[in-house]
Amino acid sequence: MREFLQLAIAGAATGAIYSLIASGLTLSYTATGIFNLAYGAIAFCSALLYYELNAGLGWPIVPAFLFVVAVFCPLLGLGLNFAVFRPLARATDSAKIMATVGLLVALPALARYVVEGGISTFGWGIPDAKQVTLPPGIFRSPPSSSRLWLDITINSNQVVVFITGGIVAVALWALMRHTPLGLHMRAVVDKPELAAMRGVNDGNTSAYAWVIGTVLAGIAGVVGAPIIGNLQEGTFNLVMFIAAAAVVLGGLRS
Repeated sequence: MREFLQLAIAGAATGAIYSLIASGLTLSYTATGIFNLAYGAIAFCSALLYYELNAGLGWPIVPAFLFVVAVFCPLLGLGLNFAVFRPLARATDSAKIMATVGLLVALPALARYVVEGGISTFGWGIPDAKQVTLPPGIFRSPPSSSRLWLDITINSNQVVVFITGGIVAVALWALMRHTPLGLHMRAVVDKPELAAMRGVNDGNTSAYAWVIGTVLAGIAGVVGAPIIGNLQEGTFNLVMFIAAAAVVLGGLRS
């Protein structure tokens, strides 16, 4: 029984990461009509930036986390919306898929290029993050452990993932079902002509959606990296594809 419960906690923590990524994928698709296959790449770039700020440059946890999710991710979301996603709004499905696949490859490569180029060219005193086996979390690093009943242990990284997953789920539900912005997001995809007649600006709505979606990817990457256990782009992409199964089960909406 103890081993079963211990494995259940570990599995639930991984499942919470899947739920965070699935929530962002669903939001992006519901609000823009584009299934963002680059979501894992965005999560990886966010986790890599947090690691370099916290472990490489010695930033405290809170400033590093806030910079990633409140500055880097919104700016990345706006940039991708302006340069890639907004021009794809009326494109064919195949064009949308190929664009997101291109970003899936390009974003991690660009992040690695910046880090390794800065180290080799400018002498930045930061790690290249290729051999990281325990990325730092947003509560304690290394994580603290607590003992529950039947001598079961749970660490602080798992607790953070559980809490974050619950908060994001409730916040997204409230956003999509009980706010004007959520209504506009759904209307722009479901009934674009009717939404335009009612004065809904699809450009602004799309920008909000990509900013929120990118922030969710950043949160998933930062809080999920200690559970995933490395900073390899392939692992983050694999997690994204597994989370896509949850999106399909939710009918690309729930």
